[in-house]
Amino acid sequence: AGTSVVVPVANSFEFMHNGNRTDTGKYMISYNITMHNQLAARACVGVHARPFNSSGGGGSTIPGSRSVLYYRFNTYGEYNTHACTFYFDTTSFSGFDHLRFYVEQLDGSVNHAIQANSTITFHKLS
Repeated sequence: AGTSVVVPVANSFEFMHNGNRTDTGKYMISYNITMHNQLAARACVGVHARPFNSSGGGGSTIPGSRSVLYYRFNTYGEYNTHACTFYFDTTSFSGFDHLRFYVEQLDGSVNHAIQANSTITFHKLS
């Protein structure tokens, strides 16, 4: 436990490569994603994780992985940090080989830039 062979690939995290599973198990996944609102407008923006397979099929949002924040109107823009910890069991997502994080616009206009100090960490529990 504690060591993972999960690798970032094409804007996602891979649990299978060339048809061979690279890792299985239970993970505690945490993210701290700081975004800068580059518009002088209000917005409600969310981040969430979903499994998907390399042929393009996607699963539903992983319970507990969603963070939604309100960005207020500010002529200079505003920074917010989406922070979340959730659990992911690869065995419960049969048929999926990747995990991808999505940014979603819930209200308002979105022109947000992810900042360099953002992190996503995987901790293998079993």
